[in-house]
Amino acid sequence: MKLSTIVKIAITSSVLLLCIGFALYSYFKLSAADVRKDINLYTLVPSNATAVFVTDDAAELVAEIEELTCSKNQQYLHVSKLFSSLKDYLYSLQEDAPHGLSRQMNRLLISFHEPDNDHNQVLYCRLGDGDRELVDKFIQKHLSAAYPFKIFKYKGEDIYIYPMSDGDFLACYLKPDFLALSYQKKLIEEVIDTRKTGNSIVSDSTFIEVNGPRKTSSIATIYARLDGMIGWTEFDMKLKDDFIYFSGVSMM
Repeated sequence: MKLSTIVKIAITSSVLLLCIGFALYSYFKLSAADVRKDINLYTLVPSNATAVFVTDDAAELVAEIEELTCSKNQQYLHVSKLFSSLKDYLYSLQEDAPHGLSRQMNRLLISFHEPDNDHNQVLYCRLGDGDRELVDKFIQKHLSAAYPFKIFKYKGEDIYIYPMSDGDFLACYLKPDFLALSYQKKLIEEVIDTRKTGNSIVSDSTFIEVNGPRKTSSIATIYARLDGMIGWTEFDMKLKDDFIYFSGVSMM
């Protein structure tokens, strides 16, 4: 076989192997992204949650809340301190994300727990590429300088406790593909238990019945549990000037 033929075969084989390697790298990278994208936040919500709030566009929701007449009159609803904090700090968060929040961060859940007060909630959202760095920068910006943050171990997982500038403490369960926040450390422990045991609200058949595909273009949906009466009920929420509208459906 001629030397020139051998060289051509070697070059062709090298190029072919390089293309195959690049294709495999791209495939596995996309596959990893798909796995992260498919994380179901409901699987993190403890089964004892009494209500779940969900929106696919947190930035738009906050913008609509700001347009309510009560908001313009400085009369805000304080049902959840987590959501109030999100509303207060969202614009600061967006300053560090000039192209807007990622699709993953824009979709968020808040679960409500007993006893009913404005601290007993957990906020969940997915994290996309670069979101972990954005969260770290945001926390450093609003962290209290009076106390350092602490890390607690719970069943092999890290729980970060951040002292906030208003005197409260925020518990954070932070993973590469999602985060869970709460003003109650014990609720974050319940989230970790739920993730490890799989005993979340998606194991509740009555919740699964109402938690179907979104049927309306509402800005947010609330799932509320009325034990002993009608189980889980779905409410689509719409905001307009002086009103917040809820339209509900129950499968019972």
